[in-house]
Amino acid sequence: MTVKAKIKQRINAACGSNDIVRVYMSDGYVDGFVVAVGAKHFALEIFSDTIQLNGLNFLRFKDVADCRNPAPFHEFLYRVMVLRKIKRVGSPNVDISSLKSILKIGGAHFPLTTIHLDLKGKGKGKGKGSIEEGDRSKVCYIGRVISVQNKTVKMRCISPGAQWEPVVEVYPLKLIFRVDFGGGYEDALLLAAEGDGSR
Repeated sequence: MTVKAKIKQRINAACGSNDIVRVYMSDGYVDGFVVAVGAKHFALEIFSDTIQLNGLNFLRFKDVADCRNPAPFHEFLYRVMVLRKIKRVGSPNVDISSLKSILKIGGAHFPLTTIHLDLKGKGKGKGKGSIEEGDRSKVCYIGRVISVQNKTVKMRCISPGAQWEPVVEVYPLKLIFRVDFGGGYEDALLLAAEGDGSR
């Protein structure tokens, strides 16, 4: 069995359990609960740096460098959850059989979606996303999903100042390597924005 196959096996085994895992990627790691798995993607209910549950990350198996179950210091995370009375969201009502289904169904359940794009070899993009620290080829955009086609997603993006962009942007699905829903930052942007971005 290959290393990637073993990692995928560990992630699959943790799905639906109460195990806190640590997932390592090239740019760092996240701790959380595996709440759903598909053929190419899996969903994590993640912890923030301040030890709060911070929404859902949808990641590709191929981007994972390692997975540890249990995560380091998992007992500390469990204790904080009890003391703070933190409740899990649990398994999302999202079909993760494909990236298209994640965006389409997830976008219908969550008012804002964050997409992470790898622009390596594709130019610099249009500059409205925030550039991820340490890698100038990776950007993220936050907004309301308007529609999803076979190869693209249309979104009305929101700025870091909680202003809706006037133009609906189109992003190729093949460049998207991660999708986030329900995080504290998305919630804060929606709270401060005027309107819901549907117009």
